[in-house]
Amino acid sequence: YCHAIGLDLEKWLADDLADLLIVASYFQLNDWDYSVALAHKYDVKVYPSLDEPRVADEAARKARATLPAFRGRAASAWAAGMDGVYLFNHFDPKDPLWRELGDPSSLAARDCDYFGSVRGSVPANGGNLPIKPFQKNETLNPGNPKALAPGNAQAARVMAGASPRDTDAVRRKLRLRFDSAPALDSIEASMNGRPLRLGSGEKGWLEAELSPADLRQGANSVEVRLSPDCPKSVKWQDLTIEVRR
Repeated sequence: YCHAIGLDLEKWLADDLADLLIVASYFQLNDWDYSVALAHKYDVKVYPSLDEPRVADEAARKARATLPAFRGRAASAWAAGMDGVYLFNHFDPKDPLWRELGDPSSLAARDCDYFGSVRGSVPANGGNLPIKPFQKNETLNPGNPKALAPGNAQAARVMAGASPRDTDAVRRKLRLRFDSAPALDSIEASMNGRPLRLGSGEKGWLEAELSPADLRQGANSVEVRLSPDCPKSVKWQDLTIEVRR
């Protein structure tokens, strides 16, 4: 994408013209490990820009703006090999995130939320070269749902940070949002190839408790399948994993 808009980023890095690479902002095209590999190839430190979410759906935007959500985003970035964390448009010096996000060991002991996508697939302010041909990371959110027809399946990825030390007090929950939640006997879900037991949550959501082995550091694949006899298609709108201690 940088080449397509006239920026030779890799040559800048190779020629030692950058001391620090800060990636993403209001749109993101690759998973964090892609940027880590590029920057570290040239011994340049790299930070993720964890800007405030701007998805259009109000409930989804609020869920992505919580402290557990920012912890999850930072934990995923650290797990991908980032050298630190950068924040933009965060103005409260008393916000706990300033004392938490820079310490991956601290994040591993706190409540975190992980999402299929925090930013979705949106253009920069004022417009830019269309990003769809360059999009490599997950974009699932209510503004970019996955159509699910009877008899068919869809998959989404969710990136996670280091798993907490397992205790009886740790709870991991997968939450799936649909425009209209299908009946439990007409839908199947799996995570990293292991079938999950879905139950009903709040309106439009289905939920499953996860075992410690279900949630991996790094990429996790979630697949949802409708049975052939399901009476109608649905839109898979969101994917969240909650880790609570």
